[in-house]
Amino acid sequence: MEKAVETFKDYFENAGIALLIIDAKGTILHANKEFEKLSKIKQEQIIDKLAIYDFIAHDDRNDIKELLKTKFEAVSLPHSLLSTFVSSKREQISMMLNFNYLQDKDQLICAFIDTIPVRRAENAVQQEKFQKEIAEIASGIAHEIRNPLSAINTSIEILRDSLLVTGEDEDLMNIILEENKRLDQIIKEFSYYAKLNSPDISLTDINELIEEAVSFQQQNAPADISIVTKLLASPPPMYIDRPQIKSVFFNIMDNALESMPDGGILEIVTSLEKNEFNDDVLAIRFKDSGCGIRPEDMDNIFKPFFTDKENHSGMGLSISKRILEKHNGEIHIDSKPSQGTSVTIILPILYQKIIAEQTPGLI
Repeated sequence: MEKAVETFKDYFENAGIALLIIDAKGTILHANKEFEKLSKIKQEQIIDKLAIYDFIAHDDRNDIKELLKTKFEAVSLPHSLLSTFVSSKREQISMMLNFNYLQDKDQLICAFIDTIPVRRAENAVQQEKFQKEIAEIASGIAHEIRNPLSAINTSIEILRDSLLVTGEDEDLMNIILEENKRLDQIIKEFSYYAKLNSPDISLTDINELIEEAVSFQQQNAPADISIVTKLLASPPPMYIDRPQIKSVFFNIMDNALESMPDGGILEIVTSLEKNEFNDDVLAIRFKDSGCGIRPEDMDNIFKPFFTDKENHSGMGLSISKRILEKHNGEIHIDSKPSQGTSVTIILPILYQKIIAEQTPGLI
């Protein structure tokens, strides 16, 4: 019996989740190390001094009170409640509270389970379903618009050639043809955005991919713009869709070059960092010395069709963001008018390893 008690104590204290033992009034009788971390209060300041209600948002407390009113009837347990946990620093976290009855003690053990991973998975499923529906709609819209556009284009070309128009009439017809082409390009980009396929991954040297993109851009960049790279000597191998990620690089670099009409520097830097979850990530930063982005535009830059440039569809950053999301990555932009723009791409290294392990024949 004593051994069983010691085993339970050891499990309770060293469990990987936050645990409490409470009495019928909600008073905390025991709190483990994980709960101490979660609440940011020492165990000795919690036990016999605070109640479970002290860590629950006001609107959720009645649910727990109702549960305790069952007078610990075992038939009503185990029981789970979705509640908002409040730490000593007033941080709020949505958590699932799972209650179980300790019969010999006439007490409850409560486990605090973070719902964020679950909600992320649910959101991913819903997002995937939504994207499939959008892709079907986009395909239908593109088909319905392209047919009349093609007819308009052909008709205008025939009229222009057969009527031998000149002067203003010819200019107007050329404008119609150019705008027609622009509409067709917008439809193509929107269709690509809506129907973006899952990454076709392959083992990739990220330095090599960056250098390929830089080499191409340098051929087209004005002479007064310098592109400088500061890349990791030995970056981790990345399992990515090369064409998709290269298109992201091109889009970011195109924007950077266009933001420096009077010349400047585009610096590309790679580094190994930690994200908010303490996971290893590869960061790729593109920093230009261009005109920057207006503060009022920052909230809109990833929205489809948003642009302040002529002859641009406004789909580039939207597509780039979707590509990176499909790689489980991120994109962040920091910009100030007249001080340039910094675009950071984040690719998680752990995710790359998992993908490699789960994809037969990849390595």
